[in-house]
Amino acid sequence: MFHAFSFILMTLVLALRAFGKSKAQLALENLALRQQLASMHRTTRQARVGKRAWHIESGYSKRSKVETTFHRYKGIVGSVMKARGLAAQRVEARIGCKILNTMTALGMPDGEMQKVTSSVALCRWAL
Repeated sequence: MFHAFSFILMTLVLALRAFGKSKAQLALENLALRQQLASMHRTTRQARVGKRAWHIESGYSKRSKVETTFHRYKGIVGSVMKARGLAAQRVEARIGCKILNTMTALGMPDGEMQKVTSSVALCRWAL
């Protein structure tokens, strides 16, 4: 909603400024507005091509995996470094990565999806 409001406000301001401008200046502003509309149109591409195709095309899944990795790192190791010096912080980061990689290598619990009487699926972890 904020983007739509700011776009309308910007268009109104540009229209008020247009009274004293030449045709060449107006053509340049028109071009700039068209480029902004094109960038807004690109953001709605997900709705047109489908979510999965958009994920593959835009590289969203790679970005999502990186965000998930950092979330796991901060959840397990902590979001604040304890070491003060740069060399010690590097060692701390390496140790944190080793811990994270070890936990990943051990694997996730095995689970299987089971239907419940309502149409909600639950996951039971095999321990």
